[in-house]
Amino acid sequence: MIGDFNEIDIEGGWETPEGYPPTVGSKILSGGLDEANRTGRCTLLMRYLPGTDDPRVLSHDFFEEVWVLDGEMDWLDADGGIVQHIPKNSYVCRPPHVPHGPFRSKTGCLILVNFYYADEGE
Repeated sequence: MIGDFNEIDIEGGWETPEGYPPTVGSKILSGGLDEANRTGRCTLLMRYLPGTDDPRVLSHDFFEEVWVLDGEMDWLDADGGIVQHIPKNSYVCRPPHVPHGPFRSKTGCLILVNFYYADEGE
């Protein structure tokens, strides 16, 4: 996909990432992470279908940038209360080891995600 624009099928071809609920799908657009050697970068789309609940709290050793392209989601506390409502056009850049989640999307959402290790993003 490098060099020329490519049309992306938003309706089909989604794969559920390991450990995610079946209502979450992803499409890798470019790159990949080598977590064992802490190298690489990966750009992907993620789709949360309406009613998605992801109860996990995540933390990882790479940076994560997230841009909500469509829809909305909520960041929840341990009791299911809303910590932050995250509407369309929201953006965050999380450094390594920052806990995040659980998340819920009542309406569904489409997000663009970029994962990278420090020397890969500089």
